[in-house]
Amino acid sequence: MTIRHVLSHTAGFPSDLGIANMIAPNIREIFSDTPTEFQEALDEYNLTEEEINRVKSREDVTKWFEKVELEYPVGMGWGYCTDSYVILADLIEKVTGESWEVYLQENILTPLDMNRTNSDAPLVQNDKNSARYYLGKDKIETPFPINSISAPIGYLYSTANDLGNYLIFHLNKDSKLLRSDLIEEMQKPVHLVSEEWQFHSDVRSYGLAWFTDTYRGCRIVEHGGGKLAVRSLMTMEPELNLGVVVLLNFDGTMHHEICDRVLDIFIDS
Repeated sequence: MTIRHVLSHTAGFPSDLGIANMIAPNIREIFSDTPTEFQEALDEYNLTEEEINRVKSREDVTKWFEKVELEYPVGMGWGYCTDSYVILADLIEKVTGESWEVYLQENILTPLDMNRTNSDAPLVQNDKNSARYYLGKDKIETPFPINSISAPIGYLYSTANDLGNYLIFHLNKDSKLLRSDLIEEMQKPVHLVSEEWQFHSDVRSYGLAWFTDTYRGCRIVEHGGGKLAVRSLMTMEPELNLGVVVLLNFDGTMHHEICDRVLDIFIDS
């Protein structure tokens, strides 16, 4: 198993492990709609409370993977495993001798002027210009997403402007951070995605941390994410030199609809 396998989700890991999300410090608050919801979540992921309480670092998550049985031989299939990105962050820390947060700040966020992107939950919560998150028709405020150990899987706070800078870097293949051929390599399809991830497209594939697909005959490179009342989507149309970022603080699929509408405007112009 190589880094490339983990980055492309072809390592063989199952997609429903749950360990990275279940170690959130406010996980009981998240699963509190009924008295048994927290235990039901543990049962769903075949986890125990003692097991998640033992995780104190990213290395602990990596070691936890020793219990995981692969769903297919390494490199011979595809399955999106969010949790495995904690392994990649742990690897960065081992290789560089720095924390993932420091490495990210010094090598990506600061050079790209992503000044409002971080994994510091208290800092963001105390920022007067920051969002809260609302669920369902009644827009009920949900617990704030906090999970410093698992920040690499999606507990990173950002803005549309900052993520726009990130897309500009990828569109321009800016070699000041990464060789242009390596940026291109990230955007090449590695494996077709499984059926539930196809979104009515039989050519949808995954590269290295990017989905690749077509929309109205145009090649797109994108990645989205979400949990509870959080939705995000970053989409690039390289031939149009176009990047689109949509962030929502509520649930639903509107981020895809908004993105498609923006793409339509530029494709038709």
